[in-house]
Parts: sequence; structure tokens; C-alpha cells
Amino acid sequence: MKLLLGEVISGKAQVVGLFYDHSMAPENAIDVDFAEVPEPQLLSRKNPVLYYDSQTNALFYEYINRDLTVEEQLADLQLKIAEKDQVINDISMVLSDIIAGN
Repeated sequence: MKLLLGEVISGKAQVVGLFYDHSMAPENAIDVDFAEVPEPQLLSRKNPVLYYDSQTNALFYEYINRDLTVEEQLADLQLKIAEKDQVINDISMVLSDIIAGN
């Protein structure tokens, strides 16, 4: 397998290309010996980014925040509205108790 890497920082580089067919790999791709690429975890609201560590000769993922889908944005807004409604209800109950003299 050959890897095309981005900029190496502290021995770690983002994998920007992965080639099982060596004839398809660009000249600057490095040859590595991995039986398989690890599977990324499915984390909510995160995207996996594959990295290669040249010091340990290991592939690993880091997870970055991604843009929310419209559905996720809507769910977040609905939760915020529900929380604010609860605060308004709590304040209304306290005010009612004050007005009633309790």
C-alpha cells in the first residue's frame, strides 16, 4: 500500500491519498506495510481524519467537528426553545406565588 501524505508536523501527517495499486500512486507517495486500514469510530457531529505517524509507523484517526445538518440545527433550536419555555414557566410560577402572597 502507498500513502500520499500532507505536511508532516511532529512526525504526523494527514493521509490525503491511499493506493492499493502501486501503479496508480504518484511518485511522492510512500510505501507502507499495513494489512488493512483501521475503521474510524462513528462519533456524533465529528468527521474522522486519517493520519500516519512516521515515528511509530501507525495509522490512526483524529476527529474534527463538522458542520451540522439542517436536522441537527433544528433539533438544537428545539431543545433551546424547550429550555427557555421551562425557565419562563418556572418564573411564572414564582411570580404567581408572590402575587398570591405565598
